[in-house]
Amino acid sequence: MERYTQLRKAALAALEKAPTAVQVLVTGTRTGGISAFENDLSAEREELFLSAQMEPLAELLCLWASGQPDVPSIRVRKGLMEKDPRNGGAVLYLQGEMGIVRKRLYQCF
Repeated sequence: MERYTQLRKAALAALEKAPTAVQVLVTGTRTGGISAFENDLSAEREELFLSAQMEPLAELLCLWASGQPDVPSIRVRKGLMEKDPRNGGAVLYLQGEMGIVRKRLYQCF
């Protein structure tokens, strides 16, 4: 869960810099890079997020401003799969009954 902690830390830092953000999408690439993207849930903002993805994703954390992890919008999920089918294997960190659970992107449809 160390990687989840790193992604969450990046999300919280992004939320601190953008206190009006609705949610933050944090990506982890296969080469280890971490990027945080503030999301207002608009089509334009989510398209900007999708166009910024240059490498296949290894991980994705969608964190609401409240601190609750969730699946990203269907537009983001479909867009990531269309951008690169390998993104389907990316791990999403979600809130489960007993704590944080991992699901693959392709399982979240």
